[in-house]
Amino acid sequence: MTTRYIAIDTETTGLQIRKGDRPFAVSLCDEQGKQHYFEWEIAPKSGRPRVSQQDVREIQLLTDGKELVFHNYLFDIEALESIGCTFDWE
Repeated sequence: MTTRYIAIDTETTGLQIRKGDRPFAVSLCDEQGKQHYFEWEIAPKSGRPRVSQQDVREIQLLTDGKELVFHNYLFDIEALESIGCTFDWE
């Protein structure tokens, strides 16, 4: 069975992405129940996560071409875009 849907959730350092808050964890789950979890260490002095660009590429690969399901899509998309994820809405 081909995966068509991916549910995504982000955990962030705060609610103000436009003021510098960033995701420190991203979880994904497909319709078969396969889960992926990415978590990054937060730098003690800056309070910013040390996001792995390899993880960002993997998140992109897992979500590309899939229908995405969010609990709070406006917030989660903004959070994901703040770490370099892009989405093709066509």
